[in-house]
Amino acid sequence: MTREETLKLIGSMQGTHQLMAKLMYGCGLRVIECVRLRVKDVDFAMNQIVVRDGKGKKDRITY
Repeated sequence: MTREETLKLIGSMQGTHQLMAKLMYGCGLRVIECVRLRVKDVDFAMNQIVVRDGKGKKDRITY
């Protein structure tokens, strides 16, 4: 899938689905990581997201 096709697909979504797709595409989140994401995991000042219990049950930071 090309970048343009991906952006077109994301652009056709609305609301929560679009937000989740943008987070997964832009931050490299897996579906389950995106579903488990909480407001407290997003640090707007540092522009980072703390992914808790990711693959291998490890926490990681993504930008």
